[in-house]
Amino acid sequence: MEKKFIKMYQPKLNKVQIGRTQKEYFLDNKEKIMSQNKKRRLTIIEKHRKQLRENYHKAKEQRRAYAKEYWEKNKDKIKKKNTQIIKCLCGCEVSFRNRIKHRKTDKHKKNLKSIFNNNDLFNNRIQQETSKEIEC
Repeated sequence: MEKKFIKMYQPKLNKVQIGRTQKEYFLDNKEKIMSQNKKRRLTIIEKHRKQLRENYHKAKEQRRAYAKEYWEKNKDKIKKKNTQIIKCLCGCEVSFRNRIKHRKTDKHKKNLKSIFNNNDLFNNRIQQETSKEIEC
């Protein structure tokens, strides 16, 4: 009964609604609750980002020191690995160090295209996959 009068007259004093459930409270104050949650979430995210930045800068020198130390210990091994010649899918022989740069070249792309265009099994497989996609 009291709840009905409070809703009807909306008094300035005595706003406590006895017997109101959490669901009713949420529905009555949805915008306020959502804005508070958003503000809280954004502050938590900002604190987390700030902490990550600080940790990154703290650990930067440690990472540099570790990399330098590792390089000094394994210099010969790293140089040997980088100068190792590998055979690419396109048929070219490339040093391990330059393999990624080679994959971006027109020569590599052109060779791969010619290899895969001449391969009937590969072409049939691509056609089957595209036809399956079209059917779905």
